[in-house]
Amino acid sequence: MSLRTRLMLYFSIIVVGLVLSLVLFINSDNSKQVQDYMLRGGMYGYQEIVLKAENYYRINGSWIGIESIAADFQPNMMGGSMNMGKNMNAGPGRDSKFTITDTDLVVVWSSAGNELGSTMDENVLSNAITLSIAPQKQVGYLIVNDRPVIQATEVSPLIEKLRTVVLRSGLIAGVLALVLAILLANQLIKPLRLLTQAADSLAGGKLSTRVKVNGKDEIARLGTSFNAMAENLESAEARKKALTADIAHELRSPLAVQKAQLEAMQDGIVPITQESLQTVVDQTNFLTRLVDDLRTLALVDAGELPLEMEEVNLPVLIGKVVKRFKPQADQQNAKLEFTGQRKKEEIIIKADPDRMTQILGNLIANALHHTPAKGRITIDVAKTNGEVTVSVQDSGCGIPEDDLPRLFERFYRGDKSRNRENSGSTGLGLSIARNLARVHGGELIARNAEGGGALFVLTFPV
Repeated sequence: MSLRTRLMLYFSIIVVGLVLSLVLFINSDNSKQVQDYMLRGGMYGYQEIVLKAENYYRINGSWIGIESIAADFQPNMMGGSMNMGKNMNAGPGRDSKFTITDTDLVVVWSSAGNELGSTMDENVLSNAITLSIAPQKQVGYLIVNDRPVIQATEVSPLIEKLRTVVLRSGLIAGVLALVLAILLANQLIKPLRLLTQAADSLAGGKLSTRVKVNGKDEIARLGTSFNAMAENLESAEARKKALTADIAHELRSPLAVQKAQLEAMQDGIVPITQESLQTVVDQTNFLTRLVDDLRTLALVDAGELPLEMEEVNLPVLIGKVVKRFKPQADQQNAKLEFTGQRKKEEIIIKADPDRMTQILGNLIANALHHTPAKGRITIDVAKTNGEVTVSVQDSGCGIPEDDLPRLFERFYRGDKSRNRENSGSTGLGLSIARNLARVHGGELIARNAEGGGALFVLTFPV
């Protein structure tokens, strides 16, 4: 069954059960209340006398000594709204006379002048209220001399009418409740139906599908989560397409150069010399780096990148990486410095030294690429609150604000011409650096430094 059908069925069961229980209870209680009110003297204020007499017999097991309490019997007029004594001059039941008999109509007490022990005629039963201590155990009668008592046969039609009214009311209430249940079920299912349709559309490949979110309840939160998921899928699909195009572009250029160079040498246009072969070797080296970078990212994404974790003295490792890039910095007429008070201290982290070297190398290479001649690159290390922070700052033109959110995307370059001579490397260095940092439990962020240039901050737990 569909969720809508199940909801309607559950609501219907609850409604029918509640209405049926209510009808049965009201019918049962109505019958008892009407009988107590009309058959046991409640209508004329005699019910308290009936209860006292029955309670006396229940406690003593006989009518012997009933006169000890019967002298205080007084009708409670208006159903208990006032007490009526012998000296009151108005109201129904004034100066009423009572007689109590056993089940054989033998008088056990009387304020109406009937002799104790005498047997009364059965005609008095027309004005008698039956005294019982259990549903099936009668113990006597209370006979009211000056007021007729309503009998059960007279009450039955009224009870039947009340029962019919209650049943009819229950039926109407049940129908209305079922209608409301159907409307409520439809109202609850409507946003879920829209979500289902949107999910089907999304599964069919329409990644731009979104649902309208109203309110702040669980279904609204589900809709918000769906929209976020759809947005992430659309973004991932866009990135996948862009990545495919980027990889094709990166492979096409060096392959085209290789092909042209080899064909030129094959046709004799370009002589086969060390210099002409070096062009082919350079393009092959670039393709090798590109494949290695892509493989590294694939292993990181799959969570299968092998790491040989050991204790690494970070300042010493940074010093070695800086020393390796010194010749390139001198060639660019740029100043590469490892500054900071802690560069000679021992700061130990748990890491793979080769991957840490790769992270730092990518950051320094990126800084060198964006640092002009006579510029400066500074590397600093700090240790605070159980974390060690490595910062790499250059004196270049900084990072455009539009590029900051996408800086670590694969193959992303701010230079739209995508010329490697202008933008450098394979376009994967920063993405690899961040992913390797996260694999080590750290983080890499980028921002513009206050004094100008770009600032990359690498953080690791000590």
